[in-house]
Amino acid sequence: MKRLIYAILIYFCASSAFGAAVNREMNESKESFAMRFAPAKGQLAHPVIETKEWHFGSPAVIAFFVHPYPPPQEDQSKFGSIVTGYIFVPLANGKYEKVEIDSYEPEGRNAEIESVFFSRTGGTREKKMFVLASWHPNQADLYQTRIYDRPLSNSLPAKLSQDKELGLKIDGGCVYCRKGTATAIEIKQRLRGIYVSHL
Repeated sequence: MKRLIYAILIYFCASSAFGAAVNREMNESKESFAMRFAPAKGQLAHPVIETKEWHFGSPAVIAFFVHPYPPPQEDQSKFGSIVTGYIFVPLANGKYEKVEIDSYEPEGRNAEIESVFFSRTGGTREKKMFVLASWHPNQADLYQTRIYDRPLSNSLPAKLSQDKELGLKIDGGCVYCRKGTATAIEIKQRLRGIYVSHL
């Protein structure tokens, strides 16, 4: 009995530590593929991206979905829908690993994904993924940059690792209070101010 309980615990721990394996049909479009694995009642929040930037051998698929968001009972101010992003990492023979990128909760209004791009930082060869999100509550424009590290191909996590330190440097140590406009070009210019190396 103890061995059975131990085996069940190992199974659930392993399931929560790694992404989910999914299949892509032959000649299936990236949009159709992504939508088959969307959250319940989810819709695309940004055009689906297919990219070789992280050099997984075959292109990875990146998709962001907006879907119903049940606010916690203690915080009724966070109403609306949540945006959740996923990267589908290619394995072999049409198989992918579905890994969560992040979740973007509503802040007065639903989050919007403005831009997704890849760039080197600090002279490193490996690029990081940058996601620029925005919120527009009460006629204000709030922006946040989140930066993610490339996962190891032989040990894919359930969720990407976020470089919060670099994100704070770009956003000036502020999480949701940077007002005004922001673009991928502007973020790259800020990176050049942080690092001397070429991006």
